[in-house]
Amino acid sequence: MVSNQTHRLEHIVNKTLLIPLMLLVLVSGVGIWFLFSGSGSSLKDFELDKDKQEFIWDAEHVTFEIENYFGKPLAAAIVTADNEAIGALVHNDLIAEVPSSTTGEQREIGEFTEQTWSGPNPIQTDVNGLLDFLNRHLEVFATITRAKTRVLHITAVDGQPNTWDTELLLTVHGENEAKKSAKLTSHHQVRFQYEDDEQIHDGGAATAWKTTDLTMVQAKQSLMKEITTESGLRKISLPDNWKLPLSETSQFHFQIAVEDFDRDGDLDIAVASYNGVPFLLCAEKGGFVDRSREMGLQTWNPSGITKSALAGWVDIDNDNFPDLVLGQQMYKNIGGLRFKDITRESGFSAGFDPHGMSVADYNLDGLLDIYVARSHDFGQIVDRAGWVGDEEGGAPNTLWKNLGNGKFADVTMESNAGGGARTSFTSSWLYFDDDHYPDLYVANDFAKNLVLRNQGDGTFEDISEVCGAADFATSMGVATGDLDNDGTTEIYVANMYSKMGRRIISHVGDEDYPKDIFPQIQGSCAGNRLYRKTDGDNRYVDVTDQAGVNEVGWAFAPIMCDFNGDGLLDLYATTGFMSFDREKPDG
Repeated sequence: MVSNQTHRLEHIVNKTLLIPLMLLVLVSGVGIWFLFSGSGSSLKDFELDKDKQEFIWDAEHVTFEIENYFGKPLAAAIVTADNEAIGALVHNDLIAEVPSSTTGEQREIGEFTEQTWSGPNPIQTDVNGLLDFLNRHLEVFATITRAKTRVLHITAVDGQPNTWDTELLLTVHGENEAKKSAKLTSHHQVRFQYEDDEQIHDGGAATAWKTTDLTMVQAKQSLMKEITTESGLRKISLPDNWKLPLSETSQFHFQIAVEDFDRDGDLDIAVASYNGVPFLLCAEKGGFVDRSREMGLQTWNPSGITKSALAGWVDIDNDNFPDLVLGQQMYKNIGGLRFKDITRESGFSAGFDPHGMSVADYNLDGLLDIYVARSHDFGQIVDRAGWVGDEEGGAPNTLWKNLGNGKFADVTMESNAGGGARTSFTSSWLYFDDDHYPDLYVANDFAKNLVLRNQGDGTFEDISEVCGAADFATSMGVATGDLDNDGTTEIYVANMYSKMGRRIISHVGDEDYPKDIFPQIQGSCAGNRLYRKTDGDNRYVDVTDQAGVNEVGWAFAPIMCDFNGDGLLDLYATTGFMSFDREKPDG
C-alpha cells in the first residue's frame, strides 16, 4: 500500500477532478474555516479525525487503482467483445450472482423504451455464468461506441486486510439494430482482495461479483441531429479551448442569446465574447452568417472595468422588434434592418463581468425591465476562497427599471433586489404566488440560492429560507416553468454532481462537522435539484429523486423546452467544465 499522502494525491488528481479534490480537502477539515473566519475559531478546531482522514486517502488510492487497472480494461473489453480479457480481470474461483429475471420489467417513457432486470432472488454462478449474463444483454447493441466503469462506493472489510467491497457503475453506449441510440446502465457489488497494487494491475483481484440491477434504454427515434458543419457554425471564429494555447484557455469565453430579431421566422444568435468581438449569426438558407458589422454592432474594450460578455434580447419599447444588450452596449433594433447604439442615453450599464441577464416586467407598468447577475466588482480583492455559506465574497446584482423612452434606472437598493454580496451565476423570473407580479430565483455559485418575492410595491422580500427552494451552494444555472401543466411553476437548479465526491463524503457525517455544515457539503455534489409546489401553500418540495434528474455532472445553464412537441416541457442541462481535447470532452 502507498503510505505517502502526497503520492496518493498525485495519483488521484487530474484536470477534471477539481471539485472532488476540493471535497477531499473539505472533508479533511481544510476550508471549513471560511465559514468562521471572523469568529476567532481556528482551523484546527474543525479538522477531521486523523484516522478517518487516513482511511479516506487509502480508500481513494484503492479506488484509483481499481478504476484504472480493472475498470478501464473491463470497459475496453466490453467495447471489443473480448470475453477472455474480461475473464482475466477476475479470480479463477470468482463467486458471482446475477438477477434471475429473464424478461425484465418494461415501460415506455416518451420516446424511449426502458427495460430493467433486478430482483430479490439472484442466481449464483461463476465467471462463465457472469459472462453469459452480460453478453445476453449486450446483444441489443449492433454497435458499441463507448463504455465506462466507475466506483460509486468503497468500504474496507473488517478483519480482512487489503480487502475492499465496492459498488461499481457500468455504462455502455451504442446503437441497436435499428440504428437508434441505446444505453445500458448496471450496478455491481464487487469484492477485491490483493496483496499489493500489482495484483490489481495483473488481474485476478476481483473475488466476488454480484450484479444488483441492469437497465437498458432504447430510443424509438432520434430527437436531434448534429448539423454544426452544415449550418456554418464551425466556421465562426469563436474562442475554443480545444484550439487555443494552454495559456489562453478559460472557464468562460462567451455568452449567447437567441431571438428572431428581424421577424423573418428564423431564430438568430447573438454572441458576446470576452475578447470584445461581437457576433450576430443570422439564419439564412439553412445556415448562419455573421452580420454583426453590417448591422452596426461594435467591438468593446475587453479588459479592466469594461470586461463583459453579456448577451441578451429585450424589447425595450414594445415595437415588437427585440433590442439587444451585447458586451457593454445596448442597441436599439431599427425594424430588423440595423442596430443603433443607445448605451449612453439609455443610462444602462452592464457593469463589470456580468454573468447573465433575465428580463420581465417586474412592476407591471407594461415595460420590460432587466436583472443582471454578477459575481464580483472590478478591483475587488478576494482574499479567501468562497465555499459553503460565503455571503460576502461576491457583489450585489443589479435591477434596471425601464423608464420608457429608451431609458433605464438602477433601482437595486430601493427594491431590495441585489441579493447581497454573493457570487451569483444567473437568475430566472417566475411566479411564486398568484399576485401576477413576477418573482426572482437567483442561483449562486457559493452561498445558498435566493428566492425574492415581488411584493407588488416595487420591492422584494427574501423568502429563501421559508419557501423550501433555497438549495445548496455551487449552483450554476436555473430554469423555471410549468413541467406538468398544473398551473404552478417548477424550479430546476443546475448544481454539481460528482460520483467521486459522493463516494468521498459517504465516509463522513454530521458528527464530524459544526452544526449545519455537513448538509451543505453533501449538496456540493448532490447534482441538479427539481422543486415542485406543494398543494395548499406557498412552499416547494424537493422531488429530484422521484424525477431522476440529478445526475448531470458539472452542470450549467439548464432550460425547459418542449423538444418533441407533446405539449409537455422537457429538461435539457449542459454539463462539463474545461476540456482541452476534442476527443476527450469534459461533459
